[in-house]
This record gives sequence, structure tokens and C-alpha cells, in this order.
Amino acid sequence: GLIMVVGFGLVMLVAKIWFALFYLQDAEYRKQVSSIYCFASTVMMFGSPLVSAYRVLQTKTTEGMSFTLTITSLGCSSFWTVYGMLLGDSTVEIPNGLGAILALLQLCLFILYPKKSSSSLLPN
Repeated sequence: GLIMVVGFGLVMLVAKIWFALFYLQDAEYRKQVSSIYCFASTVMMFGSPLVSAYRVLQTKTTEGMSFTLTITSLGCSSFWTVYGMLLGDSTVEIPNGLGAILALLQLCLFILYPKKSSSSLLPN
């Protein structure tokens, strides 16, 4: 099912990157193609925990989400965004800025729908 589709997508992505790095003759075009793939994979990486957002909105709890991963993603993407700004490199700045925004959205889910305590799940 889904794992097969994601696996196939990853194989295709790696094949395209490999092609771009080793078979495109123009170095500037090779850099542009590689940066597009890096851009897309960075945004997907930071946005992937939001797949569970639909379930969080249905159940009104963030039980299935990792708070540590959310904070780490926010810190990492924020640092890379600042680094991209200092370099003046939009290929670093933009995807990591989007990652910071996605991590903030995830953090909002933790604020709006906190994890239920284990004692409230026990019967009386």
C-alpha cells in the first residue's frame, strides 16, 4: 500500500538525483536540478509529521505525535533559515523557513489539543 508508494517514490527520487549529479553536463543546470530536489525533500521531511494532523483534529489529542520531534524540527529549521539568510542563499532559506512554519503549526496542535493524561483514560 502506502509503504510501497513511498518506497517507489524514494527510489525514483534517488535515481533522478543520481542522474542529475552524474549525467547532466552543464554544472549550473546540475546545481539547479539538485537544489530543486533538495528543496522538495526538505519540505516533505519537515511536513511529514503533519500527516497525523487530520487524526489529531478528529480525536482532539496529540497522543500519536512526538513533541520532542516537533521542537527539534523547529530548532533545526530555524537555525538553517537564519544560516540561509546570512549566506543570501534562497535554496537554503526558503525550504527551511517553510519547515519552521510547519513545525510551528505542529506546535500549535500540541497547544490546542494536549495529550490526555493516562489517569483520565482509566475507568472510574
